[in-house]
Amino acid sequence: MAAPQYLSCMEGEDLALAILMDTPPAGGVSGWTILFTLADGETSVLTVGLGTGATITDAVAGAWTVAFHVPRLAAPMVPKEYQWDYWRTNTGSETSLAHGTLTVSPRARA
Repeated sequence: MAAPQYLSCMEGEDLALAILMDTPPAGGVSGWTILFTLADGETSVLTVGLGTGATITDAVAGAWTVAFHVPRLAAPMVPKEYQWDYWRTNTGSETSLAHGTLTVSPRARA
């Protein structure tokens, strides 16, 4: 299992996360189905898959970019932590590729 990754950003930002496998499989990751999920406790806030914000940038090296818009905070001026994970979801090959915490800070402007 990959070590947790700790990310931070401002609310409302457009993020593009680069995800790179330490040891990609022989033959690369072409044909893989993946899913990025951002969650608030047990509730998914957003999901991103291939074609909906995730792209393979180098199939042989096992590299992806995941792009999404960070949610606005419900309580103004209060930072919030979300859990995120990135999975291969092909039937029979489900595995966690990356996971961690995203801390979202409030922005000063409205």
